[in-house]
Amino acid sequence: MAKAMQSGDVFLLTNFSSCDNFTEKDSNMHKVLNYFFTKHPKLVSAVSTVLITVGSIALHPGVAACVGGPTLAQHAVQAVGAVAVAVGKWLRTALNSATTKAAEQAQLSD
Repeated sequence: MAKAMQSGDVFLLTNFSSCDNFTEKDSNMHKVLNYFFTKHPKLVSAVSTVLITVGSIALHPGVAACVGGPTLAQHAVQAVGAVAVAVGKWLRTALNSATTKAAEQAQLSD
């Protein structure tokens, strides 16, 4: 049975293995993300920071207008910026959750 979601839970790290539509491809993705969260947390943190920073810059209308050019492209640049910020924040939250979970497990084993 899957545990109930609580605030601060990251779906991918805590409840992913209990999905009904769990496939081998999803399992591989889960293993890769967990590997990076546990073995290379500084890299994940750096990627997260870059995504949030670059995405935030692209969200400013003046920057989006310069980069995007025509009116329709400006909205596409802002949308990509918003996605970059969202992914960056998700990575940061997932990393914090994984770090907290690892610290709790280490504390329990002592």
